[in-house]
Amino acid sequence: MGAVWFVLVVLGIVLMAIHGTPAAVTQSLLKGTREGLSASIDLLAVTSLWLGISKVAERSGLLEQISRRVSPWLGWLFPSLRPGHPALGSMTLNLVANILGLGNAATPFGLRAMEQMAADNPNPGRITPAMSTFLVLNSACVTLIPATAIALRAAAGSAQPGAIAIPAAIASSAATAAVLVADGWWRHHSQRQERRRHRQP
Repeated sequence: MGAVWFVLVVLGIVLMAIHGTPAAVTQSLLKGTREGLSASIDLLAVTSLWLGISKVAERSGLLEQISRRVSPWLGWLFPSLRPGHPALGSMTLNLVANILGLGNAATPFGLRAMEQMAADNPNPGRITPAMSTFLVLNSACVTLIPATAIALRAAAGSAQPGAIAIPAAIASSAATAAVLVADGWWRHHSQRQERRRHRQP
C-alpha cells in the first residue's frame, strides 16, 4: 500500500506540473482535508457516545440484565454459550450498533465479545463455533438504519441522504440470511466429519 500511495502522490505532482494548476490542487487538498477531519470528528462523537453508554450500562448492572434477557433469543445462534455468558451482553450492544448502521461504534463491543469468548476457549488459538458465527454475523449484519452512511451522505451534500435506507435494509437482510445459512451448513458438515473420524477404528 505504501508503494501505491507513493506512485499516486508522484503522479499527482507530475500532472500538476504539466497542467500548471498548483493553486487548484492546493485548494482541493485543503477542502478534502477539511471534509475528512469533519467526518472523523462526527464518527468519533458517535463512537464516544456508544462507549459511554456501554460503560454506564456495565457499571449499573444493566448489561448483565440485558444479557440474561437476550440469551434465550441468541441461544439458537450460539448454542455453545451458556445462558448468561458475559459475551452475550457485548454481542447485544454490537448487534444493536450494527443494526443502526454505527459500524465504528460496534467494533469495540465486537472485540470485547471475542475476548470474552476466547477466555472460555478450551483450545486457545483455535476459533470456536460461537466465535465463527459471531464473526460471519458481523461481516453481514442487518442494517435497518445506516446512520453513519446517511450522515456521510448528508455531509457530502446529498439531496436525499436517507434514500439508501430501504435498499441497505434489503441487501443487508439477504446477506445476513445467506451467511447464517452457510455458517449453519458448514458447522453441521464439520460436526458430521468429526463424528466419522471418531467412529473409525
